[in-house]
Amino acid sequence: MAKQTRKRLRVRGRVKLNDNGRPVYVQGDTARRKLHEETYYGAIKREGEVRYVVRKALGQLQPGDIEKIVDDAVRDRVREAIDEVGFKTAMNSDEYTIWMNREKGIPIRKVRIFTPGVKQPIALKKQRDLSDKEYKRDYHVANDGNYCMAIYEGQDKKGKPKRTFELISNFEAAQYFKASADREARPDLVPLADTNGFPLKCILKTGTMVLFYENSPAELYDCSPKELTKRLYKVTGMSTLTVSSNSYGRLTLKHHQEARPAGELKAKNGVWTTNEEYRPVITLLHTQLNAYVEGYDFELTVTGEIKFKHGTPC
Repeated sequence: MAKQTRKRLRVRGRVKLNDNGRPVYVQGDTARRKLHEETYYGAIKREGEVRYVVRKALGQLQPGDIEKIVDDAVRDRVREAIDEVGFKTAMNSDEYTIWMNREKGIPIRKVRIFTPGVKQPIALKKQRDLSDKEYKRDYHVANDGNYCMAIYEGQDKKGKPKRTFELISNFEAAQYFKASADREARPDLVPLADTNGFPLKCILKTGTMVLFYENSPAELYDCSPKELTKRLYKVTGMSTLTVSSNSYGRLTLKHHQEARPAGELKAKNGVWTTNEEYRPVITLLHTQLNAYVEGYDFELTVTGEIKFKHGTPC
C-alpha cells in the first residue's frame, strides 16, 4: 500500500521527453488495493436516525427487498402489483407496468430501498450541490476492506487487563500514505496510545502470523517445533462487531499449512485452547487473542524457523 509508482509524463496525450530524448517520469499516489465498493448510497433521516439507502431498478429487486422500500406509497403499489400478477412478472417492466399514477402516466421504474448492512459508510467526497442538511452533503460508499488493526493493552481502574482496538480501512491507509498527506497532523498511521492512555501492543495486517498460547507466553518456549507448527496461524481478515452497543475487533485466522479452498473451510469461533480439535479457520474477538505476534514477539526465518525476540517470560 505504501509503495508509490512512477509513470511517464504526458502533455496533450504525448509523452514528454527530456533533453536527452528520454521520457520524463513523475511520481504519483497509487492505492494498491480496492478502497471501497462502487455503489453510492444516499442518506435520509428517519425517527431521528440517519439511515442509508440505494436506488434500484425493479428488475434488480429480490423478494426480500420489497419490505425495505423507503416510500410507503410506492411500497403499497409494488405489493399490489405482486399480489395481482406475481413477483417475477411485476418486476419485468417489458411485460408489466406498475403505475404510481395511471391517470397522469407516472410509472414506477426505480425505487429506493434501505440497506441495513450499511451502518458506517465512507464519506468519499462532497456533493456538487450541497444540501442544507449536513448528512446529505457527501457521496457515501461502503468499505471494501481493512488495512490493519491496532490493538492496545493496559489496565482499567480496578487493575484488570483491558484491551481496545482501532481498525484502519484501506481508504484511510491510502489517504495516510499519499505523498501530499499532512505528516504533522497525522505523524503515525495509528496512534501510539489510545484515548485511555493504553500503549500500542501490536498492529495486525492480512498475512501477519501469530502463535497461540492458552494461559501464558511461557508455554511457547517449552514447545517442540512440531507443536509450534500447530499453533501458527495467519491473519486473513479483520472487521468490527457490535454487541449490545459495545464494539469489538473481529479477527479471522487460518492455519498456516491449510491449503484447501476457502469454500471448503468452516470457521469456528472462540479462544484457542491447547487440547482443542484442529480448527482450520478461527474467528475471535480482539479481547480473545492470546498469542505472540510476528514482528513483535517472534520472527520467521527464510527456512521457516521460529526465532523468539524475548527471553523466557517469568
